[in-house]
Amino acid sequence: MKQKCTMKQQFTTHELCRISWEYEETALNIITDRPIPLSALENMKQTIHTTRSDIEQFIFQHREFKESLVPLSYENVQLGTIKHMLQSSSAFGVGPMACVAGIISQIASESLIESGLTLAIVDNGGDIFIKKSPESVLCQSNRYQANLPKYVTVGLYSNSVRHLGLKIELDQTPISLCSSSSLMGRSISLGECDMVTVISEHGSLADAAATATCNRITESDDIMPSLKWGHKPGILGIIAIQNGKIGCIGQVPPFVRTKTQARIEGINFKY
Repeated sequence: MKQKCTMKQQFTTHELCRISWEYEETALNIITDRPIPLSALENMKQTIHTTRSDIEQFIFQHREFKESLVPLSYENVQLGTIKHMLQSSSAFGVGPMACVAGIISQIASESLIESGLTLAIVDNGGDIFIKKSPESVLCQSNRYQANLPKYVTVGLYSNSVRHLGLKIELDQTPISLCSSSSLMGRSISLGECDMVTVISEHGSLADAAATATCNRITESDDIMPSLKWGHKPGILGIIAIQNGKIGCIGQVPPFVRTKTQARIEGINFKY
């Protein structure tokens, strides 16, 4: 398989650094509190390479893992990433690959924090993971902590609702926001829903829940029953948009109006 690996130059805005990195199907947009040290960037790349290699090797041994739209079960699975994907997909009745983008965004964010970054926001095609260092670590890097915003606005984009975002308090992280749409993106969806966004502390679970809940919505009357169905253990909150109507359940961050027609991966900083 031909490999593709590119990196766009880091640049700083409002004292926060943005960088884009692509490797095969993985395309990450990353925002951090400062330019990423080379060692931290290399650690993140290696972590993603290893994760993708583990998944690809498992697919080579179990080809149904890649194509299945229903949960699968295997005995004696040793790899943590595969276990998480199997468990999350089983909880929501979808195939394991429905979890892959969410779990990769979480792995990348956690790798950067472990390498010493204070804030790491990773967007993997609209599946976002946000993590801020614990206070015990922050006290060792006050000059970076002082530059952090108190919250970020994650824009929600759908065909029928524009200029809508969620206000995410950084002290409430780590948090995953994963989205699924029947009308946008490359992922398979069995519903007819503008967008479902799921909030959880776990990327694989949020991703599986977003896919499964979106699959259940074909008209506006499906919104609330589907939200109630999807609000399972481990899910903090869910938002669904269908034909201009919005429904939500659970612990959903405050809605805010965005200044632009934000894409789901758009992140606007406010101080």
